[in-house]
Amino acid sequence: MNDQFPMILIFSFLIIGILSSTITKSMNVHEIRTLNSQVDKEFERYLVLDNENIRLKNLVETENNSINLNNFDE
Repeated sequence: MNDQFPMILIFSFLIIGILSSTITKSMNVHEIRTLNSQVDKEFERYLVLDNENIRLKNLVETENNSINLNNFDE
């Protein structure tokens, strides 16, 4: 039994190292997927706000053009 103890100890540390490495990689993948999801949501939000901003800008320009035409006619 004493002859096998160093091998069992080395094997145990090897298994613990592999498991901890696998768990860490799995956690990193989950974190990256979560961050990608957040970035996607923020980008979609930006696109919606940008489209709304363009729409409002067009409305203001149309209103200004209408006012200018009315002032020009007078």
